Amino acid sequence: AGTDAGMVAHGLVLEEVGRLISAGIDAEVALGAGSWTARRWLGLPRLEEGAPADIVAFAHDPRVPHKAGRPVVRLLDGRLVED
Repeated sequence: AGTDAGMVAHGLVLEEVGRLISAGIDAEVALGAGSWTARRWLGLPRLEEGAPADIVAFAHDPRVPHKAGRPVVRLLDGRLVED
């Protein structure tokens, strides 16, 4: 999830996670594909002190993508992103 191939618009990770879940993949595995599992596969550091942080937080459980809505908090490289 979360391809940067340039073939689709950015910001669709939650939609991609939802499609993985719809295809029968476990919700936590699908969410990991757009977050911590992908970081590990790319050899990037985990969320730890001093590591660059890209974080999104939702008001509702992102394992249920159609209910999660837009992120309520977004951090890019550890900095708050305002709408």
